[in-house]
Amino acid sequence: MGFNDDDRNLYALVICVSFALFAIVFVLSWVISNTLVFAKVFQRLDTRLKADWCSRVNSTVHGVVVTVGFVATLAQVTWDSDLRAEYSVHLRNVRCFMCVSLGYFAFDLLVVAGFRVPLFGVFIVHHIVASTPYYMHVFANGGDFGTLVLGSYLCVEIATVFLNVQSWCETIRGHRDSRLYRVLFGLTYASWLISRLFLPLFCLIAWWQFVLLDKDFNEHVPLYCLIVYSICGHGIFIFCYVVFFLVLTPELVQIVRGQDRASRAVSKIQQRKSGRSSVSGSPKPPAGGSEPFPAADEEAGVVEGDEDLNDADTADIHTAEAGGELPAPLHPAELPHLSRETSIAELAEAASSVRAALAAHSI
Repeated sequence: MGFNDDDRNLYALVICVSFALFAIVFVLSWVISNTLVFAKVFQRLDTRLKADWCSRVNSTVHGVVVTVGFVATLAQVTWDSDLRAEYSVHLRNVRCFMCVSLGYFAFDLLVVAGFRVPLFGVFIVHHIVASTPYYMHVFANGGDFGTLVLGSYLCVEIATVFLNVQSWCETIRGHRDSRLYRVLFGLTYASWLISRLFLPLFCLIAWWQFVLLDKDFNEHVPLYCLIVYSICGHGIFIFCYVVFFLVLTPELVQIVRGQDRASRAVSKIQQRKSGRSSVSGSPKPPAGGSEPFPAADEEAGVVEGDEDLNDADTADIHTAEAGGELPAPLHPAELPHLSRETSIAELAEAASSVRAALAAHSI
């Protein structure tokens, strides 16, 4: 362990360069999205959603760079039996990648706070809690311990790559009802399970075993660093688990239920077509009268079990049978913005806007 003033100067330089590069990527992604790639979708978004779009470009680049960089550099570091790193150029490279993340967190903090992107309060807290241990690790005297745990913790950023692609898919299509979205969500769910549940759990177990419970080691490190590292590590751990079980898992349940509902709707269509075929091809009943005519409701196209479908399902089935296209879902940018301070007059105007948008999308 240990570093000198030259190391600190290098780390400060890396942070500044990283900040500047992520600022350039943000501006370029805004310009390119507004003129070349998905320009029609991007131009419909308001300013804060445009900032969120470009912020996700930055977080995707950051997730790939730091994950690949940490895995490559951590593998070259020499560790003792207590998983403590021996100082070398490889260890300095590990800390340089930490500084890349610090530059990203600093710039993205300005973006989410300045543009007030969706859930900006959550992101502000997340960025501060996530970056504080790394600032202390590379600059505080005696804070350069726990390199393996801190480096491994940053590898959780790989899950943001899949989450961002999923978010872009939803924004571009304007809805979540597509096979592509379900595939992307499955990748997000799996990556979050591995990198944001299992990996943080490993990090906390290692932290307790090799740091907190090692009294001989604790006596030689600053207490304030030990406390801050522990609070932030457990906080990020809780955040990852809360998002997985309270946000991602409920959405997974909704997707599965939606698939079941779609399967039932298709089954109803097939049953109805089968029933109509039997009605149109039925001859007069036999003389014995053993086979009665189909029931009146079957002649009308009603099949047992339709009561399980609501009015929207029934309308969609009739549209599908007629060979027409279902109404296109409204894009979020086409809906009026409402807030808690919205007045009655504004609500009436918003309702008119929604009706006009629905009329424009009707078949």
